[in-house]
Amino acid sequence: MGRIIHGNIVVDTLTLLKALTAVKSNRVFVNGYSSAGDGGGGEWVFDDSDLSTEVTADSNEGIYAPPDSDSTGASGAWVRQYFGPINVLWFGCTTSLTATQNTTKIQTIVDTLSGGFIYIPYGVDWTYSSLTSATEFEFIDCAG
Repeated sequence: MGRIIHGNIVVDTLTLLKALTAVKSNRVFVNGYSSAGDGGGGEWVFDDSDLSTEVTADSNEGIYAPPDSDSTGASGAWVRQYFGPINVLWFGCTTSLTATQNTTKIQTIVDTLSGGFIYIPYGVDWTYSSLTSATEFEFIDCAG
């Protein structure tokens, strides 16, 4: 399921992360959102506090991913460790999805967070005018 590399637990996907037996402060590196190398990977730490509100808001599990043992997040969740802009690839956006599908995922990001920068890599189609937000976001769009 996972492997240990230089003392770190490493798994290939978010699905495999959620299947791990979680222990408070466990650090795990995930290689991708749905497949290794898809840009949705990163470092995660398990927080055993009640994160049900955050898990419910983050339905694409880009920042809060509940373990399979409690899909509500009431007994904790994996929390992405990051600094800087939010990358839409963390939420399952891809170059193979339609603009409508990616925009729906981006709307979830906007609904989950309270402002900040959202990075949209080159090739990810989306529609800015379809988004609604009560808070301030800045989009870093590398569409060229």
